[in-house]
Amino acid sequence: MLGTHPSVGTWWSTRPLPEGRLEALCQVAEIVIIRTDVEPPQDCANRILLRPSDFDAYGAAEIFKTASGVRLSWSEPMRGVRPWTGNGELSDSDE
Repeated sequence: MLGTHPSVGTWWSTRPLPEGRLEALCQVAEIVIIRTDVEPPQDCANRILLRPSDFDAYGAAEIFKTASGVRLSWSEPMRGVRPWTGNGELSDSDE
C-alpha cells in the first residue's frame, strides 16, 4: 500500500546484495531488513538497517509507529521475564 509508514524494504536472500541494491532500498524505505551482514552505505545513514547480527543479539523486533517516528521493541531483552523461560523463581502455585 503506498503511503504506509513506516515503510519497510527487504532483501530476503542470504546472497550478497547486487551493487546499488542496498542504496536503492534505503532511498525508498524508512526501515531496511537484510539477511546478510554488510556495512551500511552513507545512503542508509538516516534509516533503520536491521541485519542478521541485530536479530542474533536482540531476537525478534516489533515495530511501533510513534509521534516522533519509529520505535523497535526487541524480544531478547524481555525473554527472562517470561513464565516459560525458567528464571529460577518459584511462583505460589509451584510450592
